[in-house]
Amino acid sequence: MLKRELGAKVFLALFPLAFILAGLAGIVATFRKKPGTSHLVPESRPPLSLQETAPRNAGQVTLTPRTSHAGKVIVSLAVSLFWNGIVSVFVYEAFQGWQAGNPDYFLMIFLIPFVLIGLAFVFSIFYFFLAAFNPRPVLTLSIHPVRMGESIRLNWSTDGDVYKFQNFKLTLIGEKTARYRQGKNTNTDRHRFYNQVLVDLFHPEQMRKGEVNFQIPGTSMHSFQSANNGIVWKLILQCEVPMWPDSTEEFEISVLPQETGDGSK
Repeated sequence: MLKRELGAKVFLALFPLAFILAGLAGIVATFRKKPGTSHLVPESRPPLSLQETAPRNAGQVTLTPRTSHAGKVIVSLAVSLFWNGIVSVFVYEAFQGWQAGNPDYFLMIFLIPFVLIGLAFVFSIFYFFLAAFNPRPVLTLSIHPVRMGESIRLNWSTDGDVYKFQNFKLTLIGEKTARYRQGKNTNTDRHRFYNQVLVDLFHPEQMRKGEVNFQIPGTSMHSFQSANNGIVWKLILQCEVPMWPDSTEEFEISVLPQETGDGSK
């Protein structure tokens, strides 16, 4: 029997339109670039630490995580929907063939790793959602931005049941980033040139509230950001929670050059 009406399967053909529109947007953005610009010649901007307009805040300066708990859940949800939305089209096609008695075993085997990755994305949604209910430590600095070579006091206080934590570890990281072109792809390399554990606690009352003094080595490098290269300083807080998702937070800090004896930088 021939049917003239459109079936539900026809709408699957509209799915690739999202990728076509994304490609067209990229082409339009390429042609709208200003003449004379090149991907091979970076457009450097002044280092972050040399921007004298940035005031230094003294006192208890509260640090903000690079990504909030809600942001992690939203990003993982968006990635999961995007990935599983694509894979589900082929899974549905394989299921239809199996139901009709004409299974495509090659397609089924080919889809196994993609389905597993999709399940991992779904798991990440629940992981970050449950981690959002962990006690939340708050980090404050005695001054920010900080200067190389000077002593800085770091305070922490934790709201919630700190007895859920098994370990409380705070690490100061210096990281160098370099972005480069390889063919048509843009890659970013990250290298940690500085790694210092500031605190590594196991007693709940010490995790609840405390302080530690630290300094950025004067022989190191201040914060810097250009088109293709950068120096990033950050604090990484890792809290282990038994039988529950752990908490990991990153707090980026700005580091100024070391001040010389005559007051210059």
